[in-house]
Amino acid sequence: MIAELKASGTYDLKSVVFSHGWSDLAPFRVLSSNGEIETTLHGKGLPVSVCLEPIPNGCRVRSTKKLSKQNILDVRWMFRLDCDLSDFYRLAKNNHRKWIVERKMGRLLRSQTVFEDLIKLILTTNCNWQFTRLMVENLMKLVGNNGLFPTPEALAKKTEAFYRTKIRSGYRSPHLRSIGKMIVSGKLNPESWRNSPLPTAELRKEILKVPGAGPYVADNLLKFLGRNEFLGLDSWARAKLKQEWRLKKAPSDKEISRTYEIFGAYKGLMLWCDLTKDWLESDEFDSWIRTDEVL
Repeated sequence: MIAELKASGTYDLKSVVFSHGWSDLAPFRVLSSNGEIETTLHGKGLPVSVCLEPIPNGCRVRSTKKLSKQNILDVRWMFRLDCDLSDFYRLAKNNHRKWIVERKMGRLLRSQTVFEDLIKLILTTNCNWQFTRLMVENLMKLVGNNGLFPTPEALAKKTEAFYRTKIRSGYRSPHLRSIGKMIVSGKLNPESWRNSPLPTAELRKEILKVPGAGPYVADNLLKFLGRNEFLGLDSWARAKLKQEWRLKKAPSDKEISRTYEIFGAYKGLMLWCDLTKDWLESDEFDSWIRTDEVL
């Protein structure tokens, strides 16, 4: 099946695919430097493999079988086809950042579920990218099914020892099991955060209650949910700003916060675009391109 999906406003699939590291993690598979990408979706019955390629202001989707309405909604969610960034682009243009508008930056790639984004963010804490990639690959191979990211039910069934020895997830191990069990029992519902009526600060408090979700995880998950009021700082961001600002030592979080305060509800997204300004101009993503068989 082939379908063409149009976006709300100006759009560039490449900018979404290379917006951050998710496209380098399974089940995503980057196929070319223009942003062509493949992934596998949960659905009723068998999984659905989809391949997206860029078209003007949208994407062309090829799939292994007819896409359901929910499949289409999932693709639109994951690749931010309905994201309205007009206010953000005006803010960027008025603050000497026309390159953000020109490159159509700001739409951060998402997983099919908020649950998956939550787990992957926890797996990015206190480790290098190669180790994050290893843990995700181990989860996909040993807990997932048919090329799909594991379900909460699958996570809940594994022991902490399994996560430590097989997934190699270290201190994160009890958190993976606990999150799975909390979702299965109904105590936690990450998907409800998509349309939560809570103010962002209150929603952040709810995310911080999740085992393993500190400020870095909460702030970045909020960005995936379209809430950009928090910065989501880590050691990489501080080091990058030290380089960009030509400082002798990394700036403090207070200094960074003061600098981006003028961007209000978009300060977290503006920071991220500043940090990744050079990404689309480099060959950094060459290692992300997979050469195995595709649709």
